[in-house]
Parts: sequence; structure tokens; C-alpha cells
Amino acid sequence: MYWFEAKTDDDAHNIVEQLNQFRLRKEVHNRAVPAKNNCKNSNIIYVGKRNAGIRQRDHLTNIAGRIATHFGYYKVNSTQGLQLAYWTNGVLTLNVMVLPDEASEYLLILEKLLAQKLKPLCGRH
Repeated sequence: MYWFEAKTDDDAHNIVEQLNQFRLRKEVHNRAVPAKNNCKNSNIIYVGKRNAGIRQRDHLTNIAGRIATHFGYYKVNSTQGLQLAYWTNGVLTLNVMVLPDEASEYLLILEKLLAQKLKPLCGRH
């Protein structure tokens, strides 16, 4: 499980406003970004999950591959992610929580609980 965090609520809202401006230019960049969210008072930008394992095509861990998409370095535009390289120079902290393999069947529930607690400003949970 992972989440992107800004230093303050104000920083987070400024970053999300940059994302919203990027959304308006979809016909230019054609990159899939997370859904808008109704949360207001939070410094968390996004919460996500990814199962453990290694991808065959590039030998990255599944989580590293997913994070690469969020950073904007995945060649398939339709794969949803933050696409940070395309719209912000804001400072974010990436937090990663590695769970034991046995927890994989509970990831969806754990992600929903973490999102409920952290109140991310974008993404649906």
C-alpha cells in the first residue's frame, strides 16, 4: 500500500488544483488521471495498493511499476495514475507500506480503510 502526501493541507490543495488544470487539457496529453474526490481537509493526495510480485516484461516489482506510472513514466497513456511529471513540480512524500504476502487477499479492504482514515484528495475508494 502506498500514499502520496504533501507537507500541508494548503500545499496539497495547490497540487490538486494543478491536477485539475491538467484535467482540463486532456485532449492535449491524453493521460488517465485519478478521479476527483470530495475530501477537503487533508494533505494526502492519493492512496493506492499493489500486489507483491515481479513483472515479467521489465523485471520491476509490481509496486515499482505502479509508482513509475504515478510519476508519469509509463508508455501507455490509458493506464490511470497521477502522471506527476506532466503537471506538477510540487513536493510530495511517497509513503510505502509493505505487507506480508498473506495480506494480499485483504488489500482492497485495507486500502479502503486507509483511504477512509487519510482522506485523499483524489482517487475513488
